[in-house]
Formats: sequence, structure tokens, C-alpha cells
Amino acid sequence: MQFAYLHYSAICCLCAMGHIALDQAVFPENTPGFLLDAFARSSLWKIGLDYRHGTGHGVGAALNVHEGPQSITFRFGNMTPLLKGMVVSNEPGYYEDHAFGIRIENLLYVKEVNTPNRFGGIGYLGFEKLTFVPIQIKLIDLPVLSIAEIDWLNDYHSEVWEKVSPLVDGSARQWLWNNTRPLITQ
Repeated sequence: MQFAYLHYSAICCLCAMGHIALDQAVFPENTPGFLLDAFARSSLWKIGLDYRHGTGHGVGAALNVHEGPQSITFRFGNMTPLLKGMVVSNEPGYYEDHAFGIRIENLLYVKEVNTPNRFGGIGYLGFEKLTFVPIQIKLIDLPVLSIAEIDWLNDYHSEVWEKVSPLVDGSARQWLWNNTRPLITQ
């Protein structure tokens, strides 16, 4: 049982690392989503694992799921670039047949970002988070994360607390605090 938990916890951590990497991506205008897919998969690839689903898809009017044509996927056929104003999901995961599945998901807004350079006069894009739900840190093997990744989790959970805590009270507020309080780094 201990091995199973450690295996699950390690993979949760790798999925969180992929989620964070994609969330922080900065990329040139007119970049198709398939070029960003590796950000989310690379931590799993380093230990020979992968997932069979796309990392992200467009979300449109009335939260129409899988609205395209934009996507973030390992499939190379979609050359649609991510454009400022688009909404995509960020959902790396892992599914072990007949055992368990993990997916860490958020919605992202594609926005213009300021970079110190604009090589070739090209602008750069990045993401802004749209959904604010705690990431289950008790399932993540924290020593595997870098200080920068722990800082990202702390910053994200601080945002979740700021935005959601005024909307809940009682046991829901306590649950939110327990799941968004800062992680201690050594």
C-alpha cells in the first residue's frame, strides 16, 4: 500500500509541475497550441510516462466545452495559433489502466505579455488564470517541487483565498483555508 501511495503522490506532483509549466509559458504570437503541449508533458516524459488526452482545448460561449479550433495537444495537425482573447484549458494528467487517474485543470485566458525584447517586432503571449479552485497539495510530494514551483502554488492559493473566501463561511471557509494556506519551504 505504501508503494502505491508513493507512486500516486509522485505522479500527482509531476502533473502539478506540468500544469505550472504551461501556466507560466510565454510564447510568440501565432504559435499553434501543439507547440506548447510539451510544457505540460515534459515532467512525465522524464520518467517515461505520458497521457493519451490533449492537454487543453478551447472553451467558448456559455462554457461550450471543446470549442475550437484552438487546442493544446500532442496532435500535430492543428496549426491554429493561440490568439489574444482566446480561452483554453490547462489539464495535464495521467491515467494508469485499472488503477487510478489524475487531472489538474484550470481555464486560461490568452493575453499579451510584456517582454524585455520583441525579436523581429513580434509580440509575446502568456496566460491569465480564470478559475480558482485549490490544488490538492496533500496528494503532492512537495520535496520533488522546486522552490519556484512551491512559490507558484503559494501565490495561486493566495489568489484562490482572496477571490473565494469572501463568498463562503463556516465549514466551507475553514475547508478553503486548510487547502490554500501557505506551504512551508525548507
